[in-house]
Amino acid sequence: MFKWLKRKKDYRKASITYYVDGDGIVKLDMSLADFSDDSIMAISSIIKLLAHEMCVIETFDFFKKSMQNSKKEDVIIKALVNIGEDLNKKIIQEATENFNNNSPFIKPSDL
Repeated sequence: MFKWLKRKKDYRKASITYYVDGDGIVKLDMSLADFSDDSIMAISSIIKLLAHEMCVIETFDFFKKSMQNSKKEDVIIKALVNIGEDLNKKIIQEATENFNNNSPFIKPSDL
């Protein structure tokens, strides 16, 4: 899915970079080579990719391999715990909202 290139000068039609600033806020930087149809299609491809769960899996796998190569396996566990806690909070929040809306978890129309 991803093509991780070795560090070399390459022409980038489009890119999206996520980073965390000094205040711990996740930020986004996006760049386009130009406003040609080719560049617009390139940024669109990246945006569409972000909507897929596989993007998260591939990204974490890349992170995991990098940490293993650096002999920092303990960092992988810390990241997994952080991700798991966040997912757990989202699941609980969604379940609570559904419960508070007095709507059934399984709607009769789903049966």
